[in-house]
Amino acid sequence: MDSAWKDVLERYFEDFMHYFLVDIATQIDWIKGYHPLDKELHKVTAKSETGHRIADKLMKVYRLDGHEQWILIHLEIQGQKEETFPKRMLTYHTRLIDHYQQPVVSVAVLTDEQISWRPAHYRSECFECSLELRYRMIKLLDFKVNPQIFTENPFSIVVAAHLASLETKKNPNKRYNLKIQLTRLLYEHGLNKQQIVDLYNFIDYVLQLPVDLEIDYNKETDKIERELHMPYVSIRERRAVEQGVNQGINQGINQGINQGISQGISQGMYLGAEKERMGIAQKLLLKGSDREFVEQCTGLSSEIVVQLQQVILQKK
Repeated sequence: MDSAWKDVLERYFEDFMHYFLVDIATQIDWIKGYHPLDKELHKVTAKSETGHRIADKLMKVYRLDGHEQWILIHLEIQGQKEETFPKRMLTYHTRLIDHYQQPVVSVAVLTDEQISWRPAHYRSECFECSLELRYRMIKLLDFKVNPQIFTENPFSIVVAAHLASLETKKNPNKRYNLKIQLTRLLYEHGLNKQQIVDLYNFIDYVLQLPVDLEIDYNKETDKIERELHMPYVSIRERRAVEQGVNQGINQGINQGINQGISQGISQGMYLGAEKERMGIAQKLLLKGSDREFVEQCTGLSSEIVVQLQQVILQKK
């Protein structure tokens, strides 16, 4: 989940701030943009214990008060209760101040399932000496998203998808239904094309399904796109893969069907990932290709190909 959170934070940081921290967001000069400082953050925190954090981001922003002064906003995405977490927030906070000699706003985003765990400060005291950090704390469990009052802020979908992943850990059928519901929301609430593609990727990553339900989900996504006349999310990679396969099959008329399919798969594989490879394998199996040929063309393990074969047989 690390890469999914990092990608969405970097692309939609301004939306994140307006969704969770509006009091700070309204004091930032967004015209000047924001600047990720991930490499610098890694240098500062490299020697610290990582604990159970999902991701962290360091952003440079400018204030609206007319001064050239800039502040650093440090985001820590924490996925599990951890007793040493507040101390780590203090460590990062002080190291960043020492390194940049600039104000730092530290923000903890708690994505865990324990509603009562809400660390928002760290304090150390010895005799008459004390040190304390109070940081901003966001608990995702507090943000129940109602589709009827869904906002156009992309983080409504991000929060809904993450909460759905927690709610459906042991219930794949419920996860399937919620994933379809969230995918439909992408199209129905005024998001632009790029937002839909980016948020689809997040939903797809945090709400992974068993192979049989994933196949059904892909079919349902295509159905939604046709119904709403918005055929661009089937994720560019998936479209590219299918295009590559079809082109290869057409070339196979003259070059030999197996060679043509292999070329098409190579083109598609370049643009896709494992999910897309399974889609290709499914198509080949439906065309009657044997298991060894499918494994060779897609690079999938024999276990996965056998699973696909079983799913296809069950659906016939």
